[in-house]
Amino acid sequence: MGPGALLRRIALFGLFVLAVLALFYWGGPHVSQVDFLGAARLKQERLRRLGSPKVVVIGGSNAAFGIDSEALERGLCRPVVNMGLHAALGFRYMTAEVVDQLGAGDVVVVALENSNFEKPDRMEDVLSITVDRYPPAIGFVPWEERAGLVFGLALWRMQATWNAWLHPEPRPDMGIYTEGSFNERGDMVAHLDMAIPLERKEETDEFDTLYVAERFWPIATGFNERAKAAGAKVLFSWPSVARSVYRPADSEAVKRAMEGHGLIVIGSPSDYVFPDSLFFDTWYHLHAVGRTQRTAMLLRDVCLAEAGICCAEKK
Repeated sequence: MGPGALLRRIALFGLFVLAVLALFYWGGPHVSQVDFLGAARLKQERLRRLGSPKVVVIGGSNAAFGIDSEALERGLCRPVVNMGLHAALGFRYMTAEVVDQLGAGDVVVVALENSNFEKPDRMEDVLSITVDRYPPAIGFVPWEERAGLVFGLALWRMQATWNAWLHPEPRPDMGIYTEGSFNERGDMVAHLDMAIPLERKEETDEFDTLYVAERFWPIATGFNERAKAAGAKVLFSWPSVARSVYRPADSEAVKRAMEGHGLIVIGSPSDYVFPDSLFFDTWYHLHAVGRTQRTAMLLRDVCLAEAGICCAEKK
């Protein structure tokens, strides 16, 4: 066999593999039965429907669980969309999914978990599952990373097909972690009437240190500049966090660093520290009472930072 024939066979085999992967990518089952990350679709749809001015909240699940967007609307006299979903999506993704939808008079409230400062641009399984549930989300991933994400997702769907064929199982009870647990503004509300568990699940190292990676700053300042060019203002707030895991020195250091990079920081991190008894299943997820208190503090801080935005100031 000559070199040309060998190359043709290799090329044909490669095309066959790509065709198989494409078949599973477009026609395979979801890689996870948990549809929680499918809420990205509902949040994007609301973001795109709203005109300007509006309030856009971005962050991880601390924002999803811990903010009452309807109360913010009443206090700010403008519509709110809560884009908070999962910290592991990364700060870069969070900014990419909203920046092109910002307009004159918009206010963006950023409330990040500790891990977003250390790993602001991370790509993990959470991002793949989000694209699996909401394919347009791949548009918020840098071009150079999309091929790898698609390839990995195709393999996952192939494996899911095989597992479903070998071990067909009924859909398990996902509790509150479903797409339907969010209200129309993007807030997680399914947990509000539930009892607080006796034990919370949390990564043991999440609160050990609060470290800001150098690559965080170009993402933050770049997003700030693009928002400003669109006529919007970005306000960096704080996540709700349990008192037992709060590290005041670290948080104050982050505040000084953000201000040193020209970012607008509202409130004090200590204001968003709550008793452990007010959290639901992790030390970031507030229950009903804490959610109300945190929203009131956020409204106060936004009003202090942005003159004339509050309804009371317009009367």
